[in-house]
Amino acid sequence: MTIVNIAIPDVMSDLRTGLDQVMWTVGGYTLVLTALLVTAARLGDTRGQRTPFPVGVAVFTAASAVCGPAGGTGC
Repeated sequence: MTIVNIAIPDVMSDLRTGLDQVMWTVGGYTLVLTALLVTAARLGDTRGQRTPFPVGVAVFTAASAVCGPAGGTGC
């Protein structure tokens, strides 16, 4: 999350948006990350670490590829 906070001014200028919209996006990302982290940890405990980890990396990569070319915040 530290790198996200450092990048906020650049995100605001690149997406031409205000601080409130960027902070909502960062807050939503943190909330989803926390919920999925707890779920993935539980799955890792029950099924072993080798199955959930590659699935998590694949989902993160796909989500990053979809969000990467965004031209705005969508608000």
